[in-house]
Amino acid sequence: MPPTTAGVRDRSAPRAWERRWRPVGYLAVALVWWVLTAITLTAVLYLAVAAALGVFPPLSQTLPEQLADPQEAVAFAICVPLLAALFGPLCWYLPTLCWPCAVLASVYVQRSLRPGYADERLSRTEHAVGTFGPATVTATALSLQPVRESRVTRAVMCAYVSAWSPRGRQLRATLPTGAAYLLFFGAHAWPTHGVVRWLLVAASAALLAVSVVGVVRETRRRFAAPAVPTGA
Repeated sequence: MPPTTAGVRDRSAPRAWERRWRPVGYLAVALVWWVLTAITLTAVLYLAVAAALGVFPPLSQTLPEQLADPQEAVAFAICVPLLAALFGPLCWYLPTLCWPCAVLASVYVQRSLRPGYADERLSRTEHAVGTFGPATVTATALSLQPVRESRVTRAVMCAYVSAWSPRGRQLRATLPTGAAYLLFFGAHAWPTHGVVRWLLVAASAALLAVSVVGVVRETRRRFAAPAVPTGA
């Protein structure tokens, strides 16, 4: 199969005008992704922060009346675990779709100003199937991948690929985050007080810790270097 246009470009040296303007281009890309990171983090954290600040009317005044209706009570019992299952992946994947791209573009801004990188491309694009988002007929382009790797870019790329091409085991590891989110929200939105609140917050922190450990473990397992066989 002949090399694609993108593949040829990735292996070619940048032109003089590209070297001149790529700090500006990468800076613009980085700013866009940092803004998107801030938006996604705000969307993810809004309910928890707003509940902690007392923005919403207390659930203790509105929820018991609604749950007095058996149909509402059944709907509530169904929706809570579904919301927990939804919030977990959303809390992990929405920001992680953005911040690795922001970090990588920021790295390329710094590299584009260093003479040691003047004669080489800084980033490349690969195409992958089974990525996050709507189904597409062709493979999805995953850009901003580093041409020259470092410890930082390797770590960031693990998060990048995990978000854009999720796997089942890592997805399952995000689920306790949804339960942690709802526990924290309920503790403040009800609101609870004293020992009860601290117990709910502690349970929320424990579930979040379990989720973080699980996601990190599955990410390391996914990207671990294959063992090199010894002997012949």
